[in-house]
Amino acid sequence: MGVTRWKEEAALHVENVREEARKIAVKLLENPETAYKEEVSAKILKDFLKEKGFSIEENLSGLATAFRASFGRSAGRGVAFVAEYDALVGIGHGCGHNLIAAGAVAAAVGVAEVLRKRELEGRIEVIGTPAEECTVSDPGKVPLLVSGIFDGLAACLMFHPWDETIAIVNDLGVIVLDLTFEGQTAHAAADPWNGKNALDGVVGAYNLMSLLRQQMKPDGRISIMVTDGGQAVNIIPERASARVMIRSMDMSYLEELLDRVTKCAEAAALGTGTKLEIKTVMKVLNTRMWDHLYEIVSRNFLSYGIELQKPVQLFGSSDFGNVTHRVPAFAFGMQTHPRGTRWHSTAVRDGSVEKLALDGMILAAKVMAASAIDVLAMHEVA
Repeated sequence: MGVTRWKEEAALHVENVREEARKIAVKLLENPETAYKEEVSAKILKDFLKEKGFSIEENLSGLATAFRASFGRSAGRGVAFVAEYDALVGIGHGCGHNLIAAGAVAAAVGVAEVLRKRELEGRIEVIGTPAEECTVSDPGKVPLLVSGIFDGLAACLMFHPWDETIAIVNDLGVIVLDLTFEGQTAHAAADPWNGKNALDGVVGAYNLMSLLRQQMKPDGRISIMVTDGGQAVNIIPERASARVMIRSMDMSYLEELLDRVTKCAEAAALGTGTKLEIKTVMKVLNTRMWDHLYEIVSRNFLSYGIELQKPVQLFGSSDFGNVTHRVPAFAFGMQTHPRGTRWHSTAVRDGSVEKLALDGMILAAKVMAASAIDVLAMHEVA
């Protein structure tokens, strides 16, 4: 059957670029770049794909480090692999995004070599998405979605390094808020009664949210960080601020928590006589499950003797969730690190060039390539 042969050919081509993919993963690891600053990383990926015959679009949605690489017919069915390549502040590639990027381009090359023979029709893309780890503004996929970069795709696929091989479902939606309290300065010793302490507003909000956490559902999360506590200890601060991150697997419950958190902040402002400004910094949706893509990817894992687990809960978040609400999209975790590895850590970073990680990256690329071929070979969009 043609599809089986195409998958075998794609896997062979992925294997043929194993060493090049390894070098890309190492280069990105050795040159970690944080959100929206991934100039060198993006160039490494674009140069590799251009050399393999892909056409490159740069500065997508006005983002200097976002790109799209395409191969095949512009009309007809298209499948995209998502590449992430930003690093964590202070740690580097402690989330393994260097492996995500290298795996995505390897998978794309595998499918492109099949398309080159024109036995299979369609288009393969790599969409380079910056700033997945960003928490100070919208992460990279959000503006790309707004400008329609993902629209019209038959499927979008991604893998994420992990300590086991699992489908990524039931993760957490996220809303990040900036709270700013405005008060009135006064001498902290001579006449504190003339002041309105903005820091008291922050502390009051923090305490109320901490009490709220005792009554939350199991998947609810509230994280709080003081970002401005005043300028001098002998002055009643007229301005203080905090950043709040709210998470839940259920978007309706996330909105309920947002309302409760907002009321906590408003109560603190009322009690301290300060003025409150609330700004929404970012909103990331939870992952929507596309069953047909889960079945396709699962079957391709089984061809390698691996059963793709479907976890009940996964307490992480990604702007890939936003993609799943726009187009058919599926992501899976691939074992690249030993079981029990603490994530967002130097252990992940240092392990991202070990044999387990690189072998997992290549297998993930083969599974994604095979799954893309399945989608391209379909006659109807699911």
